[in-house]
Amino acid sequence: MKTTGYLNKFLNILVLVLFASVLICCKKDKPIPIPEPVLESSYDGTLVVESINTMPPWSETSIGMNVFIDGEFGVVEIEDGSLEYNGDTIINNDSKIERGGFWNMSPVGSFEIIGGVNYLNIDARISVLGDVQNVYGKDNNGNWVLLSTFNFTGTPNSDLAFILQDAIDTRSVVSVADQFGSITWTLSLVERP
Repeated sequence: MKTTGYLNKFLNILVLVLFASVLICCKKDKPIPIPEPVLESSYDGTLVVESINTMPPWSETSIGMNVFIDGEFGVVEIEDGSLEYNGDTIINNDSKIERGGFWNMSPVGSFEIIGGVNYLNIDARISVLGDVQNVYGKDNNGNWVLLSTFNFTGTPNSDLAFILQDAIDTRSVVSVADQFGSITWTLSLVERP
């Protein structure tokens, strides 16, 4: 009798498992949800960086890089850019400062919403090459003599957060200034037709 009870329980469980399997197999597959576009439109534009130095003043100060934004997938493409700067100044006719260098930039971007505001975050990924300042003085014969050389090894802040709607309406600006000058980044975007 015990064997028959176990057999009946086993058969009941087997029938339930088979019934559940049939239900699962016959159930229609749900469609895979299609994600909403990240933005309403796609955009083209420019990212311009302007570096101004006052001691010494630069001779070349700005460069523009093309920006492409795919609104559907939120892909941001920014072309690489480079900025060369140099300048010199004479102080009291007996000393001179010369400085020059070169930036390589490989910007990357991503979107972030903070407090309901859509931002385009850009890391400009700046590499500074050969940023050297030379200080000269005049000798007794009036010739310029190199007195000292200083290598600048710091990298300017390149983590930027632009308000996307400002960049679309007119432009979005991020600027940093100190006693020696300023670095200004400007993002301008237009809707892609």
